[in-house]
Amino acid sequence: MREEEGQKYIKIIGRAKEVINVGGEKVLPQEIEGILLKMPYIQDCLVYGESNAITGQSVSAKVVLDAKVLFSNLELKKQIRIFCKDKLAAFKIPTKVEIVESLAMSERFKKLRLIGGGIIE
Repeated sequence: MREEEGQKYIKIIGRAKEVINVGGEKVLPQEIEGILLKMPYIQDCLVYGESNAITGQSVSAKVVLDAKVLFSNLELKKQIRIFCKDKLAAFKIPTKVEIVESLAMSERFKKLRLIGGGIIE
């Protein structure tokens, strides 16, 4: 909530369905995407939750790399961990990273997220 000139405003930053629950901690995919997009060789990304037997969910990311960069999934995961180490809490750093050619988009050009086994815009 923000207050300006005596008026109170609420800023909506995402949908409740998109929130990733990692061991009781709430993670907003948009926050992680904002950090990942600051990396010079990442063109686009999609962050989503995947089921995890221990924590309930874990943070996963699909990443579109710059054409000039050649990383394996393992190398990219290491680079992301190093980059995010001082910017995000440990539970927010993606545990699974997948390099993709492009991200799935809806007719409205919104990223399609996997949530609870289904897809939402």
